[in-house]
Amino acid sequence: MQNIYQTFEFYKIQDALLENAKTEVGRQLISSLEMLKSFDAVNNSLEDLKEIASIILRYGPLPINPSLDALKLIEIAKKTALLTPRDLDMIAEDVLTSLSIIKFIKKIETLYPRVSNKVLNFCDLSSLEKEIHRVINSSQGIYDKASPTLFSIRTKLKKVEQQLQDKIATLSVGFTSYLSDNTITIREGHFVLPVKTAFKNKVPGIVYDVSDSGNTTFIE
Repeated sequence: MQNIYQTFEFYKIQDALLENAKTEVGRQLISSLEMLKSFDAVNNSLEDLKEIASIILRYGPLPINPSLDALKLIEIAKKTALLTPRDLDMIAEDVLTSLSIIKFIKKIETLYPRVSNKVLNFCDLSSLEKEIHRVINSSQGIYDKASPTLFSIRTKLKKVEQQLQDKIATLSVGFTSYLSDNTITIREGHFVLPVKTAFKNKVPGIVYDVSDSGNTTFIE
C-alpha cells in the first residue's frame, strides 16, 4: 500500500528542488523535507511562498551564490583551530552573500514584511569577512604581510632564492660549452644545469634527472 508521500509523488518535488538548490545547506534541508502536519503550518508557509514568488517576479531572484556548508568548517575550526585558505575564503564569500541578500531585501522591506523579518535578523559578520580577505587573496593564497612573522620568512626565502639564481647563472657561464642551453632550469623545486649528456662528467654535482631523449642530464 502506498504511503501519502508516494501518492503525492513528494520525492519528485524534492528532486526538482535539489536540481535548483545552490547551497549545500539548502540541499540538506530539501532532503529532510516532510509534509506539514497542520492547516496553520501550511497556511503560514503559503504566505511565505507568496512573498518570495512576488519578489522573484518583480525584482528577480535573491543574490544567492553557490556555497558549501560553512557550519562544518566552523566545527573543524573549533576542534583543530586549523582551516585552509580555501576554507576561510568560502566562509568569507558566504558572509558577502548574506550581506548582498540583506541589501537586496532592505530596498523592499516594507512591501514584504515576512521575508524581511527573516533576512534582517541575519548576523552582520562583515568584520569577519574583512579580516579574512585582509589575509587571503583572490587566488586563495596568503598575503606576504598577513603577519610580521610571515613577511619576515618570505623575505628571507626570496633573498635565498635570488642567491641561488645568481649562483646558477654564474655556473651557467662557467660551464656554458657543456650545456644544452643557458636557461636557468628548475626540476621539482631544484635548481639544475641542463648538461649535454656527453659532457656530464665535466660538470661536478649530483645527477638529478635525465631528459626523455637522454641527450640532456640535469645536474644539481
